[in-house]
Amino acid sequence: TRGYLVVPIQVELYDENIIQMQKDILKRVNEAKIKGVIIDLSAVDIMDSFLAQSLCDTVKMNSMLGASTILTGFQPEVVASIIELNLEFKDIQTAINIEEGFQRLDALLTPQEETLAEIEEGNEGEEEEETIEDTEDKEELS
Repeated sequence: TRGYLVVPIQVELYDENIIQMQKDILKRVNEAKIKGVIIDLSAVDIMDSFLAQSLCDTVKMNSMLGASTILTGFQPEVVASIIELNLEFKDIQTAINIEEGFQRLDALLTPQEETLAEIEEGNEGEEEEETIEDTEDKEELS
């Protein structure tokens, strides 16, 4: 939906399938030119340091491929273990649920497109103003 990739984690993750999941996400982001990824963790009950680091790495890799990533659905016990293990989710965007994840991606990605359009419109307007001013200056000189 909206050109976003939603990755619901529905199974218990072991190191092997964490790595495979990461590869699959990166492949889809690259091949389909995905601009936004939501990784839903609402079914995840336990987070160890390997899963946490893998998620952080996946977010960074997606960013290098041009995609913003939001992690959603953290369970209270997962949040507690992240804090207890002193894991850092620095510069990682999170949301309470998938719908809020969509809203955050929309907010992250939409302004950039609007800003570019405004810049292009602004440049066109400046050229028109300069043309009008040039005409007025020429009339005054005559």
